[in-house]
Amino acid sequence: MTHIHKLPAEILQHIFHKCCTDWPFPLRTDNKNSPILLLVQVCSRWRQLLLHAPMFWDNVTTSSDPSHLSLASLWLSRAGSLPRSLYITRCGATSFQSLIARFPFSRIDLTIRDDAEKLDLSEIPIESLLPLKRLSLRDSNSDSPQLSLGHHSFPNLSALRIWHYFDSFSALVTSKTIEELHIIATSIPISLCLEILRSATKLRELNLTVDDTETVGPIQDVVAPNLTDVELFFECYPRYNAEPLVSALTAPNLKKLMIRTSTFHNPPSFTCDVSSFLPKAGQSRIPELEYLHIAKTTHSIDIGILLRSIPSLRTLFLGSKTILDEDTMRGLASGEIGPRLRNMYLHDECIPFDFERILMMIESRRGLDIGIGNDSWGPIGYTRMIFSFAIRYYGTLKLDEYKQRISDLALDRVKVLFH
Repeated sequence: MTHIHKLPAEILQHIFHKCCTDWPFPLRTDNKNSPILLLVQVCSRWRQLLLHAPMFWDNVTTSSDPSHLSLASLWLSRAGSLPRSLYITRCGATSFQSLIARFPFSRIDLTIRDDAEKLDLSEIPIESLLPLKRLSLRDSNSDSPQLSLGHHSFPNLSALRIWHYFDSFSALVTSKTIEELHIIATSIPISLCLEILRSATKLRELNLTVDDTETVGPIQDVVAPNLTDVELFFECYPRYNAEPLVSALTAPNLKKLMIRTSTFHNPPSFTCDVSSFLPKAGQSRIPELEYLHIAKTTHSIDIGILLRSIPSLRTLFLGSKTILDEDTMRGLASGEIGPRLRNMYLHDECIPFDFERILMMIESRRGLDIGIGNDSWGPIGYTRMIFSFAIRYYGTLKLDEYKQRISDLALDRVKVLFH
């Protein structure tokens, strides 16, 4: 310990902070082995150094148990003027409100128990929640909200994650300060989706479950200038229609778009053909799109038309019937079509399915990994492989005829799997 005692306090603090921030939840009231609690027991110098450094006490995970809340309050009191982050698991009592009222918070994450009484934030001073930037509410499947926001407007809120949507949250989800919005377990009507896209002009990341049963008239185009990441789940059975929403969206900075169903087993088909992605008035609506995932559709999707419409694509997952004609395969092989494409997953109902031509295409363009299977959710199990080539084949494919060619591809770090 002699040499480490010679280190300046600032260097030690930096080392300790690096050690603690590598943990996802550095301070937990139910874990005596949190790194900070272990470090304060090493020696008196380290203990005093840590106890008087606010940066180590601004992030606490606890439960609504009174003894845990008391310990959390003690730890948070050491964070000085720093905005705190608070995670409360199994939240079921109103006693946590006095804890939040004592300090300013930049992040609050509440997991509310099924049997919890209604939680009310109205008695918490505005000053405590004024710096709040991130709010997450995991509530039970209730017909009414388990949390009342009271008079708080959260003017600095930039990220909101809620499991169930209620009308009392309408001002938050359409706020001009929101940059990340996730509504997990409630399907919301298309009209509200459109209102969110039009009002939340800073929105970058959007994750919604959409109910398309609502009858809406013609949809005017929606421009979302800052949107980069969109994941839409559709819940209508037996089919759902993503076309009106996708066709109306113009997002010049969108990088990732996923359109899927919220059910894992036997996913329903939906309406969304290539025309949804075609340019309007000669201008691409999603010129920067790099990642596109579309689940099972009612229409066969022409790969050539899609890739010509979105030349920026690097990853393409299509869990439905696809058309991959000879001209498209030739263009893919030369790089004329999909010049940036690196990963492509197609459903095994590929028209036409010609293993020989597909293998020739990969041999010509070895930087392109292709999977062909029957999983509409994507190449589950293959995504862990950096260099992968997976083919689900028909009938009596004679692997021996392709052994040398497959071996050559393997030497080129392309792994070929048949199953």
